[in-house]
Amino acid sequence: MLQPFRCWKATALLIVVLVFTIFHPNSQLPSHHTSSSEPRVAIVTFTTTQQSFTYLSLKNKRAYAQRHDYDLFVDFEGSNERGTMWHKFVMVEQVIKGGEHDWVWWIDFDTLITNTSTKLTDIITDSLHGLPNPEEIDFLLTADCFPLNAGSMLMRAHPRTLEFISRVRAYGDANPDLSEQDCIRDLINLNAHNEDRHTLFIPQWKINAFPDEIRCWDEYQKGWEWGSFVLHFAGAWAHVKQDDPVGFLMRKYESQIIWD
Repeated sequence: MLQPFRCWKATALLIVVLVFTIFHPNSQLPSHHTSSSEPRVAIVTFTTTQQSFTYLSLKNKRAYAQRHDYDLFVDFEGSNERGTMWHKFVMVEQVIKGGEHDWVWWIDFDTLITNTSTKLTDIITDSLHGLPNPEEIDFLLTADCFPLNAGSMLMRAHPRTLEFISRVRAYGDANPDLSEQDCIRDLINLNAHNEDRHTLFIPQWKINAFPDEIRCWDEYQKGWEWGSFVLHFAGAWAHVKQDDPVGFLMRKYESQIIWD
């Protein structure tokens, strides 16, 4: 089973996390669930290099997980022959196989949870409400100005999800020039295994909002605004002319986080 805060190679990153733990002594992860009335949620992310926003991103996600009694899994190594971002599937698989969660939220590290009062379980419930077969939906996904952005995905902890991940890997092996995001997109579009029955696209602003600086928005053309749940700085390098574009935006929007 995936163990949180595994060993990693970057000494600078180790120092950041040690400092984080010293000043937050109750940061043992995952947490212990005290109620079974709601779906059990795991939050999964990783970072492989020391960055200017490492502490802020960790602090933010830990605070959110603690507030709602979600489990937070963070990895600091992401070696994968297919490419670093493919490591997300390794982490998600391990969490699902652990059998302790109902849903897994993959969230890229270049994100801020800007409204910590928003519950993932409410987003899941609201998204599935009114559907004829809500129990068949395994993926809550978003587009941006392209058909899919895989930086924030809610996945049901179910054998069907594991099967889909296996198909994504196989498709990636057959199409090595494609990213993991492209492979997910293509399999959904090909629909060879009734993927459309198990995926639901929800508005980008609900779990994957982009700021005004990155106006790559989905069909709803709604960017991040104060009170939104999540802020994602995907592709900041192409939109912000700073030496440290993600760090710059992280620091800019830190004051907009609703912590209470």
